[in-house]
Amino acid sequence: MPPDEMERQRTAAPAEPTYYPLSFRGTAAEYFNIWVVNITLSILTLGIYSAWAKVRTQRYFYGNTYVNDSCFDYLADPVAILKGRLLAVAFFLVYWIGVNFVPILAVISIVAFVILFPWIISRSMMFRARNSAYRNIRFNFTGRYWDAMKAFMLWPILIPFTLGLIWPYVQYKQKRMLVEHSSFGAGQFEFSAQPKEFYVIYVIAVLLAAGLPIAVMIIGVFMGMGGMAGLKGAELGLWAMLIPLLIMLPLFLVQYLVYVYVQTRVTNLVYNNSHLGRGRLDSRLQVRALMWIYFTNTLAIMVSIGLLIPWAKVRLARYRAEHTYFVSEQDMEHFLAGHFDELSALGEEATEIFDMDVSI
Repeated sequence: MPPDEMERQRTAAPAEPTYYPLSFRGTAAEYFNIWVVNITLSILTLGIYSAWAKVRTQRYFYGNTYVNDSCFDYLADPVAILKGRLLAVAFFLVYWIGVNFVPILAVISIVAFVILFPWIISRSMMFRARNSAYRNIRFNFTGRYWDAMKAFMLWPILIPFTLGLIWPYVQYKQKRMLVEHSSFGAGQFEFSAQPKEFYVIYVIAVLLAAGLPIAVMIIGVFMGMGGMAGLKGAELGLWAMLIPLLIMLPLFLVQYLVYVYVQTRVTNLVYNNSHLGRGRLDSRLQVRALMWIYFTNTLAIMVSIGLLIPWAKVRLARYRAEHTYFVSEQDMEHFLAGHFDELSALGEEATEIFDMDVSI
């Protein structure tokens, strides 16, 4: 390449990033049919079919999540999931027998679980990643036992000794471990978030959790004193019964707000600081919107005695997709070409038997 051309490329302005929105194209009616069959067959087979049910569900949600008119693929083998679940059931039975009949077995089970826990986390993440693909390019996870041990066991040990003050840093270490050991094709993810950003989220959450209940209690006391003035007999007793409800309900709503706030802000923070080469994620979830979705979803499920679970799951998936973007300085074809890697051998290795929900 001529020197003047090299200099021109070096000094050229960076390309304007392109935003590729995610979209979810499934419908509640379609998923309802899958859900009903999954529930029915799982009951008739005493839970054995649940492994196939999970694969069908994951394939439906993956297959209806699109980026740039291409969907994701879920490639897991139900038999591998079934093996993992049978082992989990066997482990629980050993523990139950130990607790009720042979105490030493319970102790051995607990010790074994503690030792195996980091291995289970790394293998479950590997299982999920290697069975996820986009345009025939697989994801991967390379975290090992010691990586999971540090993030999920050694750092959390310090929580009681620091009166919980280290918890945001523990979250940072765990999310960083999960992201930086993940890859897509030949590209490795990078994590750019800082511990102080996690602390900001949790400090605000603590202020909300501490300040709002105090304000609610003060308001409740004054309301109670005002409402009880001049009342007698049964009316006084009724009002006295209502005061705890007037106080407890807002307290519950405060806890709900704090939970949704932390989950939403941490998700946005992690996604927005996950980079893949010249691309990155952009999450724009909103606390208020998710509070409304969670609340109305729960209400709909309760009123329908569970029949609206498919509608609730599809609604949540659609919202999450519509507020998540993939941002790249290259067009999608060039980006994918740069990360393509022949990983067919991983399909043979992805027969791990653990399938836990450990999410980024």
